[in-house]
Amino acid sequence: MIIKINKFIEFLSQNSITFLIIVFATFINGQAHIIGNIIWLPIGAVTLCYLLFGFRVFFTTFLAITFSSIWFHNSEINVINWLLLVGTFSPLLAISRMKFFKLSIFLYGESLVFHT
Repeated sequence: MIIKINKFIEFLSQNSITFLIIVFATFINGQAHIIGNIIWLPIGAVTLCYLLFGFRVFFTTFLAITFSSIWFHNSEINVINWLLLVGTFSPLLAISRMKFFKLSIFLYGESLVFHT
């Protein structure tokens, strides 16, 4: 029973950290311009969360992008943009392609590799 509680607490803490990182990165980045930003921090934050916590934070990533869009970009809650889905799926697909074609080694066993 204690193991299940610890796993639930770990899952909850990973998802809450993911939510806070993505919302904070969106807040720092500010409003997206039509021309585009030089560095778009939310996609980097999403990629970081996928690399740190795995793909089990997918739903939290989608919720964080959606709420950030509502809070900081004045979107409506009843409309889910394609941009929200692309922002959730694009880092996931990029990491999956890199793993499939062996372009980069992100994970060595269960640990994350930061050096090249």
